Amino acid sequence: MIIRAFEKEDTTGVMELFDSNCPKYFAHDEREDFILYLKESIDYYYVMLEEDQYIACGGVNRAKEKGKYCLSWGMVDSKYHGKGIGTALVRHRIQEAKKLSDFQEMFVRTSQFAFPFYEKFGFELKSTEKDFWAKGYDMYYMVLEK
Repeated sequence: MIIRAFEKEDTTGVMELFDSNCPKYFAHDEREDFILYLKESIDYYYVMLEEDQYIACGGVNRAKEKGKYCLSWGMVDSKYHGKGIGTALVRHRIQEAKKLSDFQEMFVRTSQFAFPFYEKFGFELKSTEKDFWAKGYDMYYMVLEK
């Protein structure tokens, strides 16, 4: 397995990862938001490949507040759930963010379906908002302090 920086040529493979996670983890309505993110909002985004197959992707974005970073649009091909792929990618993203000179805090805005996964890394739930992403997809705001 390799983890490398996202390139525009990865878009089709990454979109297939998104589709493999609908509707269990992402609402179909979020697809256009993800496409827009890939085109306009990436700070650091990574793809994980195994023998040229896309198996996971996820990013780290700088927040408006100095020293704060957000885990963004993380996902694993549904065929690989439960095999440690997501864990490896989250660890990589946290490690890369901590290398940044101003790193102080990381947060993730996830759903009720994935928040227990982030608790394993020390993220603490700070707030929730019902139907934030789409109907039936609540937002769970979680923080990992330095």
